[in-house]
Amino acid sequence: MRKRIGLKFEKQFETSENNTQSLKNKNINANANMNANSQGIEKTSKNAYFGTATATNDLSLKEQALKNQYVEYQKKVALFREQIQILRDEKVKFAKEKEKFEDEKRSFELFKTKLENIKEQVEEEVKSLEKQREDMVGLAKEVEREKKNLKAQVENLELERKNLKKEKENFEKEKREQKSNNMFLEKQLKNQESLFENKFKILETELKKLAYQKEKLEKQKTFYKQVAMFEEYKEPARVEDRVVSGELFFIGVSSSDSAKKRYKDLIKIYHPDNLEGDTGTIQEINKEYDELIKRFGK
Repeated sequence: MRKRIGLKFEKQFETSENNTQSLKNKNINANANMNANSQGIEKTSKNAYFGTATATNDLSLKEQALKNQYVEYQKKVALFREQIQILRDEKVKFAKEKEKFEDEKRSFELFKTKLENIKEQVEEEVKSLEKQREDMVGLAKEVEREKKNLKAQVENLELERKNLKKEKENFEKEKREQKSNNMFLEKQLKNQESLFENKFKILETELKKLAYQKEKLEKQKTFYKQVAMFEEYKEPARVEDRVVSGELFFIGVSSSDSAKKRYKDLIKIYHPDNLEGDTGTIQEINKEYDELIKRFGK
């Protein structure tokens, strides 16, 4: 576009130069014609003046010739004036064209300045884009590094997830085992509580029986002492046939049925599988129970 505008201005300038040169040539030609006409007039006047003295007869012819020359001169003057007017018009036209050319030149200079500014802006934008491209390249590298770091973190998290899953499975397994153990312990605890309650009830009952037997024995002892005082030769009645004394686990047992019931309760309490179980105690219970059954069997 800049080249096209420059060519246009060059053509207009060449046209203006040609018009100016043409006007100059016309002015030169007009001046030459005017000089020639003036010289011709002067020469004719001189010839006419001197011819009057030498040839009177040719006066009319010369006068006619002079008139013709004068008419011709008037025509040339009119033509010269027309040419002068043409030159003036051309000069005005040239001035207008020159002013137009100056306006176009100023417009071109403004356009050129504008193009220079646009060029500078474009160069600045190109530099800015280049800097942005470099920043984008750096950002892309940073994103790639971040991507690698995230990938490594994801792999670590996946490994931790697998480890946590394995730990969770182990925990669930231990939880189930612990739950099973707890259920077994609760069951065993309930059994122990039940056995303890039974044992406590048996001991409480036995203590009551023991107190009753002790009181009864004291009364019998007192009674037998009194009988012995009055009947020195009579033997007191044997109480051992009704009450078994001296046994630790079967105190107060007076029949084989009560002995069997006591034996079952004692086995539940002192069985080796229980917390308070004892093999030696079980053997002692069995021994006393066998002796007691034999005694009731007689």
